[in-house]
Amino acid sequence: MPASKWNYLKAMEEAQKHNSVMDFKQYSRGAYEWCLRFECLKEATEHYPPRGCRRRHTEDQVRQLADQCATVKEFREANPRSYIAASKHGFLRKITDEIRKRGQRHSVMAKLLQNKSIQKGNDYEG
Repeated sequence: MPASKWNYLKAMEEAQKHNSVMDFKQYSRGAYEWCLRFECLKEATEHYPPRGCRRRHTEDQVRQLADQCATVKEFREANPRSYIAASKHGFLRKITDEIRKRGQRHSVMAKLLQNKSIQKGNDYEG
């Protein structure tokens, strides 16, 4: 019977090739199970980023993305992950209210400009 393919050094080297425990488990099953059996999984995976901290959406980051959109629908469709993160972290209402206010200002300005041009006699019906 052949000796085990895995030892401590080989398992640690294999763990270094991956970026998450799930990747390590999925793509290097033998090394993962060896680490489990010999209770060194924590040591093998300590270089991985903590779960849930990979891409944190801050309010400022989401606001910058929202500033590029004219409507809430456009923001939601263009940045679905940011939209969901804003909802989970409780600042979606602020962001969407700002988008709506910005949209109202633009429509009010357009109406005012249209009224001024009509009042000045700049409308041309030809």
